[in-house]
Amino acid sequence: MKKPVVLFALAISFFSFAYKGSPAQEIPNLTKVKKEVRNYYESGRWEREVNEKFNQAAKILDEFEGDRSKAAIVMDIDETVLTSYPFLEKVDFAFNAFLPQWSDWVIKAKAPAIKSALKFYDKAVDMGFPVFFVTGRAEEYRGLSEKNLQSEGFKDYAGLIHRHPGLVNKPAAEAKSKARQNIERQGYEILLNIGDQRSDLDGGYAKHTILLPNPMYFVP
Repeated sequence: MKKPVVLFALAISFFSFAYKGSPAQEIPNLTKVKKEVRNYYESGRWEREVNEKFNQAAKILDEFEGDRSKAAIVMDIDETVLTSYPFLEKVDFAFNAFLPQWSDWVIKAKAPAIKSALKFYDKAVDMGFPVFFVTGRAEEYRGLSEKNLQSEGFKDYAGLIHRHPGLVNKPAAEAKSKARQNIERQGYEILLNIGDQRSDLDGGYAKHTILLPNPMYFVP
């Protein structure tokens, strides 16, 4: 689970802050924004844009020259390899990770795989690149994360790193960069880091980064 934040509501608050002092007609209308998000996903546009991003990632693998066994790939989980859209759309995007609804969703371990993410993952594993999942989910969800990943086809990964208990109250970028640093301390060099939030990517410890589109929520 990503760092507890108000998800879609936080994104809207960000927009409101950006428009502070502006006339009301310039502030995004919440109902219209939600409609645009639904259209973005359900029209197939989101899937096409995600496909383009993973095609870029695949090209990085194809162009790599060196010891693949030490060139690690790091991937986030939620909205990077598994999608929570069915859940978030059902609750009308009015979601806060402090609330029990998110725990209920994670406990089900039924988040669908993002097809292009699975295709890329299979390619990376087949080519001999070690893949690590670095998630903001709490350590208590490890078994459920493993169950969901395995059931959706993500099976032969090199490691699964949840948020360290000592970093629960730290910014997501700090927690995730620390995790990547620890991966490199194991003798790997991170070739590519993929996530749907800037906080998944910030903090270094990756030669290349790819940011996937996610208009549903924001994790600072």
